[in-house]
Amino acid sequence: MRNLPPWLRIVIVAVGLTAVAFPIVSIEGDGTGATITSRSLWFGLVLLIAGFFFFGIKLLWGVVREPSRELREQCVTFLGSPRVAIALVSLIMATALVFPFVGSRQMVNLGFETLIYMTLALGLNVIVGYAGLLVLGYAAFWAIGAYTFAILALRLDVSMWLALPISGLAAMLAGFLLGLPSLRLRGDYLAIVTLGFGEVVYYFLKTEVQITGGEMGLPNKDISGSLQAASRLPGFGILVEPMHYYWPALALVILAVVVIRGVERSRIGRALVAMREDEIAARCMGINTTLLKLSAFAFSAMWAGFAGVLWTAKLDYTNPMYYYFMQSVMILAMVVLGGMGSIPGAMVGAVLLYAGPALLRQYLPEFQSYRLLIFGALMVLMMIYRPQGLFGASRGKQPAEAVEDPA
Repeated sequence: MRNLPPWLRIVIVAVGLTAVAFPIVSIEGDGTGATITSRSLWFGLVLLIAGFFFFGIKLLWGVVREPSRELREQCVTFLGSPRVAIALVSLIMATALVFPFVGSRQMVNLGFETLIYMTLALGLNVIVGYAGLLVLGYAAFWAIGAYTFAILALRLDVSMWLALPISGLAAMLAGFLLGLPSLRLRGDYLAIVTLGFGEVVYYFLKTEVQITGGEMGLPNKDISGSLQAASRLPGFGILVEPMHYYWPALALVILAVVVIRGVERSRIGRALVAMREDEIAARCMGINTTLLKLSAFAFSAMWAGFAGVLWTAKLDYTNPMYYYFMQSVMILAMVVLGGMGSIPGAMVGAVLLYAGPALLRQYLPEFQSYRLLIFGALMVLMMIYRPQGLFGASRGKQPAEAVEDPA
């Protein structure tokens, strides 16, 4: 089989895997005979795709891991060429623009929610991926943006479009205040402080009935619909359909990518990376790490505030249950899975960890019981074989310099 072409080996192995596993997991029996249902056919298709994917990736990994020098240079030149990058970005943008017109209402709604989590992952990636500061309470900034908009819309009748920058500034101020303890903390200690901040915000939202509505959230039955009324766009009426909110969410993701990419290429971005690698060395080089940390916290929190506004306007309701600790963990997992410090990685991580389980729950409910098992296995495999994430830059170990014996 080693003498066969690579593509033929992938086909044989994938079909063989399907032929062996399909009768075990897909054919149902009721005691009188075996039947093949539509669900069985779905299982077979999933097995076939999994076989192609797994063994194809394994084969390609073997080619990339030990290629000839000429092959490696050709691959890097092809994948890194501007034409390929422009083609991929154009294809992704075209798919995103056409999606609301061809997808069902439920799928468009899922697309909107995925875009919100993309924004959250991109924002968290700034402080975790670039600055190297571990934050475990990022959902608190999301909650601050959401509740700021809800209170402004319900109590002061402020439009969503005006509340959008105000909520972003409120989350930015909270990020600045949270960044103050980080001036003397790092690592596990900083993670504990941010975890405590997230829990304080969460329990404040649950217990403060007069301001946040407590566990019932906002709004109540007397003012329900005011949030959608606040999202009225002049000339277009109230935004009620999932498609109406999909476009602002897509615009927010594009804006986040452009702005964060600009920061990454600027002196501030290089200073963040330098501080992440070695804070003492960065300070010796003249970098104001105090101001840099505060700026990173505030800038990262701002995007969560923006996402909270669109999320609340779309749901026409806000509740503390959306902003508990596990949400922060999931957003952090998106960044780690995609690759810390990578913009495409944060976006792909959001798709895999939010849209992936949702699609699994809808089309393959039988696997829903194994969702956490699949998630845990995926993270373990990533830590073993790709610790820098899917799109993270690998940092190879520098060879130790030989130390001459003075004798």
